[in-house]
This record gives sequence, C-alpha cells and structure tokens, in this order.
Amino acid sequence: MMKLSLHLVFAFLAVLVLPDHESSAFAPTSTGYMSSLSTTATQSSKNSALSMGLFDMFSKEAQEKREAKKRAIIEEQERLQKEIMDRRRNPEKMEEYEITTQMRREARMEGRDEDALKLQQELYEDSKKQTLLNGAESSEN
Repeated sequence: MMKLSLHLVFAFLAVLVLPDHESSAFAPTSTGYMSSLSTTATQSSKNSALSMGLFDMFSKEAQEKREAKKRAIIEEQERLQKEIMDRRRNPEKMEEYEITTQMRREARMEGRDEDALKLQQELYEDSKKQTLLNGAESSEN
C-alpha cells in the first residue's frame, strides 16, 4: 500500500512541476541540417495542396477529370459507331471493308501479326474525321 501511494505522489508532483518546464526532446531544433529541412517542408506544404489519397476522389477537380475522361470515351465510341453505320449504308465502303477484313484474317492465319494489326488499324482511320451521332463535333477535333 505504501508503494502505491508513493508512486501516486511522484506522479502528482510530476504533473505539477512539468508544465512549468518545457521539454525539447521531440521539438525540432533550430540548428544545422534539421532546421533547413523543417523550413523547406513548411514552405512546400504552404505552396502545395495536401493529397489525401482515397478521399481525393471526392474533390471537384477529380470529378471533373473523371467526367472529361468518360466524355472522351463516349465520343470515341460514337465516332466509331458512326463510321460503322456509314460503311453499312455505302456499298463501296462495305466491299472495301470486307476485302480488308479478309486480308487481315489471312495475314493472322499466316502468322503475320504485325501486318494484321496494321490492316485492323486502317479500318477505322477515318473515324477521327467523323462527327458524333447527334451531328456535333467532338471536343477532341
């Protein structure tokens, strides 16, 4: 019982005495290398926005970026769809498409994958010139 009360007395005295004295054990020092690091860190934190990781997805800038990315994907799909629709309506374009597709398939079967890839990319070269399905110009043009 005496040991417990002695510990309580020391704890009580420590609480009374320590607030008057400041400890510098965990405080940054103002000398040398650590000082320059702390001032540089303070200045850079004032000049830049704080990145919060997971919660950044709720920021207005992140939402705008996501919307712009979605819109670009939709516009690309609309241009490709319009290219397909125009090709199906035009017999000459459809015949050219069928010939190119057959050449691509033959190249793939023969193991000429690079040639097949080039032919596949040529199929939709004109899609960048296309308007959107509603007739509007895309934001990329």
